[in-house]
Amino acid sequence: MPITLDPEVLKVAEYVYENLLSQPYTEVGPEWEFNYKNPTATNALGDGHNLQRSIQVEGKTLHRPIHGLAHTMRTLMYSQLMYESTQRQLHPHMCRDGRTIADLTPLDLKKLNIAQLFFVAGRASEASYGDAYHRYHRYGAKHFASYARHHLTHLFSEKEIELYARCIEDREGDYFDSTAEGYLIHLSHMIDLMRCKSPVEVFIGHSRGSMGIVPTLIHLFGRNDGLDILHFARGLFAATGEGVPYIDSTEWPHLGIECDRVEKAQELIGFLQVDGKEADAKKTGQAGFSVEGCYEALKTVNTPDWYHQKAIGMEDERALEDFDIKDIIDKEDEKEEENPIVINFPPQQKTSVPQEQEITEPREKTGSGCCLTKFLQQLLWTSPTVKTDIEKQVDSNYTI
Repeated sequence: MPITLDPEVLKVAEYVYENLLSQPYTEVGPEWEFNYKNPTATNALGDGHNLQRSIQVEGKTLHRPIHGLAHTMRTLMYSQLMYESTQRQLHPHMCRDGRTIADLTPLDLKKLNIAQLFFVAGRASEASYGDAYHRYHRYGAKHFASYARHHLTHLFSEKEIELYARCIEDREGDYFDSTAEGYLIHLSHMIDLMRCKSPVEVFIGHSRGSMGIVPTLIHLFGRNDGLDILHFARGLFAATGEGVPYIDSTEWPHLGIECDRVEKAQELIGFLQVDGKEADAKKTGQAGFSVEGCYEALKTVNTPDWYHQKAIGMEDERALEDFDIKDIIDKEDEKEEENPIVINFPPQQKTSVPQEQEITEPREKTGSGCCLTKFLQQLLWTSPTVKTDIEKQVDSNYTI
């Protein structure tokens, strides 16, 4: 079944498109190009100002082809799908505010979708780093807050307006998963980067200690759901006219990446060989020039079979045996701007702990000669640690 959006969300999408996403970029031209030799220049505080700011589609000019309407609407679809996936998990990722995506309500998801519409709406160019990046997100946050205070007070409290504005602002020092709302917004934007990122960044990670987009999805949602989200995203790319890169996991060892990192990615993701698709100008026009056309295109993509099947109690696939996920989790808490491939996760509980608890739960007593009992005793027995003389005095029951 396709994903459907709330009518009020679509109404806000019309406003955002007409007033922001359909408008040409204003920070373009040589004076806005990043000047590495003169970083104190007033305007030159971000790169990418002249990167594909518009394209011609069937004789019409489509502004913001990279961060425009189609990109924005796709992120709403991802958030809906990931939200449903967390409803099926025993232990969803805990964000730094102590909540998970599964703790959000359907009404929260509606509010979050509205906030997502403003996430890149403040852009004045394609600059993705430096002062420009933060300035654009501040613009987007201000646009959202102003619109919500004037038109959506029946839906958002002032506290919620400030919360979602902070998520849109993507403020320096905030973590990728500071809040459950912000986490889902950032993950959704991260997924859409697969249309333009290299196979290294998508499947392996751009550097040691970082996690690629697909390994991140598998770690958070399990292998089956993670790969389903990958293929769903590729379906949305095709439906909206984007070029869809081919995938061939047998080529990863030839990308110039350390062998151990490639092997871990192949072990986690498995064999993948999927054809790509050429960009389609007609579909690009349909998805880029109207909210209705974009939404209709997105609804042609079917969701995975598990969508809306909230089977809480299912096996938690995130406990991946024989794969040390800690080797690829970023060890530092530094946030990289507009590069959500590197995610700072709080320490995850080792999968061996619940396995040991399961083994050592009280069982029905059997005879001392039971083979299973002898096997478990040998498996779980460890040699006592010899204590010092001082420790012996503290622990009167110490024996060896």
